[in-house]
Amino acid sequence: MIYELHPDLLINLTKLKYFNMESNNIEVLNEGSFRNNPLIEEILLGSNEILNIDVDFSLLAHVKIIYLSNNFDMCNFNLEIYESEPRETKKLLKNLFQTKVEEFCRYLVL
Repeated sequence: MIYELHPDLLINLTKLKYFNMESNNIEVLNEGSFRNNPLIEEILLGSNEILNIDVDFSLLAHVKIIYLSNNFDMCNFNLEIYESEPRETKKLLKNLFQTKVEEFCRYLVL
C-alpha cells in the first residue's frame, strides 16, 4: 500500500494524462506532486485516507476530473470541468475546489 505521493514520483512523466491511485492508504498530497505533469486531465484518488491536500490544482491547465470520494467517508469532493467553460471560470472552479478540500479535510477529527 502507498501512504504518500512523493513529490518526485511523477516528475519524469511529462505526458501523463490519467492518474489513478484509488484504493490505497494515501494520507497526504504534497505540494509538488503534479508539478511536472502539465497535460494531466484526470486525477483519481478515491478510497484513500487523504487528510491533507497541498496541491495547487489551478496550475493544472488541462485537468477535468479530480475524484476524491471515500476518503474517510467525509472528503467526498469531486471536480468536473468541462471544455466549454472559459479559462477564467476553470481557474476559479479549481481554486474554489482546492480551498474547499483543504479546509474540510485538514480539520477532520477521527
